[in-house]
Amino acid sequence: MPNSTGRKVLTRLTKVFYEVIPPQYKTYCALTSRISYRVLRRFGHEASIVPCQLSLAIPNQVFLFGFIDPAPQAQWNGHAICTSDGYLFDAALAHCQKFVESIPDSLATPLAPPFATAIARTTLDQAANVALWWLPPPSGFDTALPDEPESLIEQFADRLFKRLLIL
Repeated sequence: MPNSTGRKVLTRLTKVFYEVIPPQYKTYCALTSRISYRVLRRFGHEASIVPCQLSLAIPNQVFLFGFIDPAPQAQWNGHAICTSDGYLFDAALAHCQKFVESIPDSLATPLAPPFATAIARTTLDQAANVALWWLPPPSGFDTALPDEPESLIEQFADRLFKRLLIL
């Protein structure tokens, strides 16, 4: 069940994430989910990093990101988010912006109930019928996240934590 304290922290995180994190990392979900995880833990929140498949649904088309076949070259074939207090936080939506420019750089949205087949869903533009779905990875894929430099995670998490303290 979502809680309001977690929602407040995630809302603030969404607002300032790319004020602190350089924009070249907007497609690095393994890195951004680890940074957000570290920040949420510093605020005392339970958090998890969850591998998933991201689906962008627009009229007459669905685009899938992560755990696809054939795998994209020179990048991890997956997607990862951070979950906390009944919400997910995704700061790696840049791939979706190629298809719908109005998609935000990051967002927080409530998780679906535990009995749902999706992890979460949000409608970004009801009039244009634009929605994002976070789905469990299809079976048969390696869901292990790629390694990211610990020093980079710690550096950015520390900066982001300090930025959130002054909001």
